[in-house]
Amino acid sequence: MRELEAQAAVPDTTAQGISRRYLDSILAASPTGHALVRDRVLTSATRRFEETFGYDPGEMEGMAARRLFADEQSYSRAGARSTR
Repeated sequence: MRELEAQAAVPDTTAQGISRRYLDSILAASPTGHALVRDRVLTSATRRFEETFGYDPGEMEGMAARRLFADEQSYSRAGARSTR
């Protein structure tokens, strides 16, 4: 267990880890809500985005984007626009 705790305390210094922290800091400072979506699944969301939709911190991660749309038609139109 201590080994896992020690590993968690070590910052990720890979290019991907540095890029992720940089992006997270930009999004956290934004006054508007933002979410990152991959394959129509939310991979992360800012606190403002979560608050806008009434979710607790971290609750939206892994959620299907479909849940944010009023109906299937709106969801399909948004998907068609995003793949252009």
